[in-house]
Amino acid sequence: MIELTAFSIVLALAAKPANADDNTDLLAGIAIVGLIATLVYMIPTIVAFCRSHPNRWLIAVINIVLGGTGIGWLGSLVWACSAAHLSPSGSNGGESGLNLFVNDAQRVKIEPAGQQSNFDDIATQLLRLKRLRDDGAIASDEYEDLKQPLIRSR
Repeated sequence: MIELTAFSIVLALAAKPANADDNTDLLAGIAIVGLIATLVYMIPTIVAFCRSHPNRWLIAVINIVLGGTGIGWLGSLVWACSAAHLSPSGSNGGESGLNLFVNDAQRVKIEPAGQQSNFDDIATQLLRLKRLRDDGAIASDEYEDLKQPLIRSR
């Protein structure tokens, strides 16, 4: 885009005007071409800010610094148009740097522990502990230590 603006200025200066009135028209034309070229050059930044992209400032820097290469401009445009993680809380994925793994986070529901005071459940746990002791998986003192809280909760 910068090259296009510079080329148009060189062409405009090469056609030397005959009088001063043509010179102001030439400068106005150069200003209009420069303004249009700047707007086209800044499209990725404009898109990122209009969409409130979480990385809009980084997109703007890449667009301004590397946009003249064409690849930097196209890359920042694609990035500005890409959908980022949109959460109802409003963070919009900005918490993870460049959002490389933006959709990897999954919400997990933690359910509260239920009441374990019924006799059937305690009896089942005591039988399970006895089976573990009989199989040799736990020692007798471990069995007694694990059995005491169950008996007290009764």
